[in-house]
Amino acid sequence: MSSTLIDIPRTTAAKTHAGPSLLDLPAEVRAIIMAHMFESSEPIRLEMKYTVPDIFDEDLLDDSADEEDEVGFPQTQMVPVRTDQYRNICHGINLLLTCRQLYHEAATILHSNNTFVFARATGLSFTAGHYQCYKEWCLRLGSQLKWLRKVQIDLYDDVWVTIWRYDGGRGIHSGDLTELAELIWDPSTAKCVFEVVKPREMEEGVDAESFAFDVELVNKVFKGLRTDRANLKRFAGGIVKLDFFPFISHPSHVVGQDIGLLEIECGYPYDQSEDGGELLITINSNGDMIHPRHNLFASINQLPPSLIARIGGFMGLREQ
Repeated sequence: MSSTLIDIPRTTAAKTHAGPSLLDLPAEVRAIIMAHMFESSEPIRLEMKYTVPDIFDEDLLDDSADEEDEVGFPQTQMVPVRTDQYRNICHGINLLLTCRQLYHEAATILHSNNTFVFARATGLSFTAGHYQCYKEWCLRLGSQLKWLRKVQIDLYDDVWVTIWRYDGGRGIHSGDLTELAELIWDPSTAKCVFEVVKPREMEEGVDAESFAFDVELVNKVFKGLRTDRANLKRFAGGIVKLDFFPFISHPSHVVGQDIGLLEIECGYPYDQSEDGGELLITINSNGDMIHPRHNLFASINQLPPSLIARIGGFMGLREQ
């Protein structure tokens, strides 16, 4: 069978318009233009919002509904609180759709030259999964995540209005930082600074003097997670929960006293008991690790069976 040659015409890409292109400008000039468009003088405040599906049947939320049924529950996402504050950015978003080169140049300036503040929308409960939502927003940046430089978390809008604990005569707050810790440990965020900002005016009726908020202590935790001073990464595969206690400036607190600022609850991957094991590692305000506290039953169950039998024998002799 003889082969047939196909003549492919030589064509050149034509410009979409006859005028000059933005790419014709020097890179330095394009950077100045994009900085004017995508840099905000104020931190970009991202607020959690509900997004309701187009078809949403409230009857499906009844307790009698089958748990296995697929229900169109409202989803959460982070969006700018007031877009009119970022008018230039909103107008320049279309520039990201022109070509790949301009997209990366503009998005890089947008993410690296601005401070992003995560906040909880008024009226949303803490059970909405705030830290998970923060993590998802950052991961959606994809390759642009490595250009993120500064993220602030407004704890007033995030964890302040949640459930309180009362421990040892001082009011403290427990918040799960697992999702946030995983984000901080992501290699793409190595150059990003995560910090909390001082809460705004507290709600009326809250005793501000009894439950003071110490921003410096909270940010020490983030630095500890970043530098891994307590070798936390070796527990990353088995971490169940990170409990955070930022409100430790109660008047009953003695200055210089070691207080567990961060507790890491880890599961034993090699524990075959039904109860499962747990390990509590406490990090104090200096970022140092306090001796781990083991669950008693978990510690016994992880011993060799022969040793457990001997312990049981000693207990039997003691009872006799």
